Formats: sequence, structure tokens, C-alpha cells
Amino acid sequence: MDTRTKQSFGWLPEQMPKVSQLIKDHRAKHGADWLAECWKRGVVQGEPGWFFACEGVLAIGAVWDDARVLALQSQAYSPGRALLVLRPTEQREINQAL
Repeated sequence: MDTRTKQSFGWLPEQMPKVSQLIKDHRAKHGADWLAECWKRGVVQGEPGWFFACEGVLAIGAVWDDARVLALQSQAYSPGRALLVLRPTEQREINQAL
């Protein structure tokens, strides 16, 4: 039985407005289903390589084990900067086969 409590991320739009906008843009471009899958795997389940976002000193998701993404992460922690990294949609077919 899963004893974890469900987390609320209702604070995100107010505290991370740039990330919130990046999420909306991605949802419009690639669809809500893929974004939901990336959120579930990267934020809820904490799997690296699915979802990571940061704005200023706040971050959500799992840190990626990829030198390019790690370099972007370190730059995005600056005030006024935001970063959203999701698993590429091209990997959708690969994931469905697993």
C-alpha cells in the first residue's frame, strides 16, 4: 500500500511564473498527455531524464545525469532565469514499447 500523501503544486504559478509559462507553451505545442507523463515520471516518481524545472533558487523534478543539461541547470539558478527540461517527444514511441 502506498502511504505517501499527494503533493500539491498549486504554488507553482505564483512562485515560478516563468516555468509555469514554459509548461503552458510545451503543453500547447506537444500535448497535455506527454507533459503529464513527464511530470508523473520526473516529479512524482523522481526518475531522472523526464522532467526538471528551475527558476531562481526553486527547482522541481529530478536532476538529469547529462552534462549538457547539468550545464544549463547551473546557469538557470540565476535570478530572473528559468529552465524546463523534458524528455524529448521522439522517445514517446520507445517508452510505449517498454
